Amino acid sequence: MKRILTLLAFLASSPFALASVNINTATAEELDAVKTISPAKAKAIIDYRTEHGPFKSLDELKKVKGFGD
Repeated sequence: MKRILTLLAFLASSPFALASVNINTATAEELDAVKTISPAKAKAIIDYRTEHGPFKSLDELKKVKGFGD
């Protein structure tokens, strides 16, 4: 869980600010606010989470449509 939050914080960070989003509780709007997550990817994350439950590891993101290594 901490790895997922750390990754998302890293992806959303700039040289001057650090933000984090909990991938297991975030809304589509919160996920879309992360620079590298598009509205389509945000929806795919929520759809996957709804069907399979909370993410247990960072590797599970690879199972979400639109995500790779």
